[in-house]
Amino acid sequence: MQSDILLHATLTEKCRSNYIPATAVELAQLKSSVQSTRSALETCTDDDTRSRTQLSKILQLQESLLSPIRTLPPEILSEIFSHFIKPLNFAFSKVQASVFTLTWVCCWWRNHAISQTKLWSSYIIGGLWDSNPNVDWLLKECISRSGTHGPLNVAIMARDKSFDTELWAPLLEHTMRWRSLRLITVDLSALHYFLHVLENSQEDHSEGEDLKTTTTTTTHFPRLENLTLAMPIPANIDQLPHIPLSNLFSACPSIHALRIPYLRSSDILNFTHLTSLYIDECYQGGLFATLLAECPLLRTCTVGRFITASHLTQPSSSAPIPIPRNKTVTHTNLTTLHLTWFDKNCTVGFFQHVMLPKLTSLLVSINGYQIFKTVNRPDPLVELKTMIIESKCTLRKVHLGKSIPRNAVISFFEGLDIVWGGAGNGNVVVNGAVYERNTSARTVA
Repeated sequence: MQSDILLHATLTEKCRSNYIPATAVELAQLKSSVQSTRSALETCTDDDTRSRTQLSKILQLQESLLSPIRTLPPEILSEIFSHFIKPLNFAFSKVQASVFTLTWVCCWWRNHAISQTKLWSSYIIGGLWDSNPNVDWLLKECISRSGTHGPLNVAIMARDKSFDTELWAPLLEHTMRWRSLRLITVDLSALHYFLHVLENSQEDHSEGEDLKTTTTTTTHFPRLENLTLAMPIPANIDQLPHIPLSNLFSACPSIHALRIPYLRSSDILNFTHLTSLYIDECYQGGLFATLLAECPLLRTCTVGRFITASHLTQPSSSAPIPIPRNKTVTHTNLTTLHLTWFDKNCTVGFFQHVMLPKLTSLLVSINGYQIFKTVNRPDPLVELKTMIIESKCTLRKVHLGKSIPRNAVISFFEGLDIVWGGAGNGNVVVNGAVYERNTSARTVA
């Protein structure tokens, strides 16, 4: 028993140091030891629980020393780590971080994980913490592992105005490094509060810069590429309030992807660098041409509803000028268009004066197709089809839903330039099922 204890201690030390058999002789000896331990375990009686437990632990350590992952070069191990890692989560009563697990495996893994700055570059901060110096210290320690210049990905979950801003104060010191920012709030007042705190922190940074350079920093987030706002939309969509983003995000030259709950045509933001725009609920107040004219580099566009504005709150004299009715906007970069909530409230004529010659992927989800005829609204697919035909684009991926009648599907596809895949290709989907060019009426309906 004493020898087993000593053997277990020796093997544990080797595992922690990522020991690898260096010669063929050492490898053969280790494999022989594994076989001996297995044989001893098989002959161990059920009554001898202590010996069985000890031998099981020894076998586990011996097999661990034979694991192929121990022989991987550092660069491959880094790649594996990067796929395993999730953001460091400070949003709950217990800090959750998969990178911690990596540091507990062995000394080599620990040192390697600590040295990889990108493993410490993503954070989720929430408001469920009480003031806790240990948590503050841990957050600062984790940020220090991310280096001094590498990009940071930040998600803030602000439930209400009681959100303790001191919790994420260490991250506010590094806003110049923020590459991705997600703001998750329960309502507009919480968003106002968060943006107010964030703006104040930027003013503090600017004052610090003024002391050194006598110039004011106008670009608050020079490396910010992705901005996401997650917030419930107000019940009255006819009077959508202004989302106060222009003060902070109007001069972010690196922003390429924006996800926002809703957008009004009067909102002033610089969209000239955007390549991806995701509007969860609705775009209000303008035609599609008006939106595209503001986003010349856009490649992917997802829109919920597109509605007419009856009362745009806080109108601005600097709002985008509406596209003249006789002018067509030809957008040569957009390849993907998703319309996720096309219903009877959507604006008639939304797709007029638009040409998308590079469009290859189309997703249209129509809510209540049969209702359009009941309320004397035009067929929702006709105007869209006209725009596609006039664009002379070639579609390689098409998804249509929900519950669109067979005759409407056939009529929509007629005359469109679609690259039809072979059997089972799945590039055309209708009402949740793969649509073949010669699909029977029974399948489509």
